[in-house]
Amino acid sequence: MKFIATAVASGSKDQRLERVVEWVPREAFLGPGPWQVLVNRRYAATPSANPIYVCQNGLVALDATNRISTASRFCMPHGSAAPAR
Repeated sequence: MKFIATAVASGSKDQRLERVVEWVPREAFLGPGPWQVLVNRRYAATPSANPIYVCQNGLVALDATNRISTASRFCMPHGSAAPAR
C-alpha cells in the first residue's frame, strides 16, 4: 500500500498525509468484500475480498442501488494536509 499512499500524498507539503493514507485501510470503512466498484459508469463486483481491489483511485459502492459511493483515493480533505495548489 506504500505506492498508493505515496501517490495520494504526492501533492501535499505535509508528510504526515502519506503515513495516514498508508496506515488507514480503506476496506475498514467498506464492510466485508467482495465490493462493488464503479467501472465505466456501472458497478462491477470485485473477484474477491482482496483489499487490492479497493486500493485504486476509484469509487467503491456503499449503496450501489442508490449510487452512493466512497470518494476516490485522490479526493483529499481541505486543510493543512490538502495537496498544494
